[in-house]
Amino acid sequence: MNNYTIKSISVPLSSSEMKITEGKLNNIDAHIKQLEKKLVDKTSKLANDLNNLKKYCLDSGGDYKNTLRQENLSVKEENQALKDSLFTATSALSDLNAKIKELENENVNLTTTLKICYDDFHQAHKTCLKQQGPVSSVEIITQMEINSIRLRLIRLRKAT
Repeated sequence: MNNYTIKSISVPLSSSEMKITEGKLNNIDAHIKQLEKKLVDKTSKLANDLNNLKKYCLDSGGDYKNTLRQENLSVKEENQALKDSLFTATSALSDLNAKIKELENENVNLTTTLKICYDDFHQAHKTCLKQQGPVSSVEIITQMEINSIRLRLIRLRKAT
């Protein structure tokens, strides 16, 4: 009988038991080797699949990144164009507001001029009626021209 040591235990075996045990050990060893081979194959396949997935993600991600970059650039250009349009519209609006102010001032000046002309016309008419009776239209027009010149002088003084 031969003695085999398994985990520090000495067990006496007969030669038939030893052959059976050796057979079982060889069978277990072969099975372990098969499992190791399957494990290595599966691990290799998994690593290969992961590499393929990584390449796909990087390639696809690059496409998406490029698409997003292009869209971002397009949006930035559109935003700049809108800012330029807004600036142009704001400038035009500012110019129009300035013109409105000028026209309002001109309106006030013309209204004042008309009031002065009307008052002068009435005054001249009353004066003429008192002095000589009926007034000719030539005298009234002359008086109105004098008043118009006065108003122009007043406007010029205001403008300067």
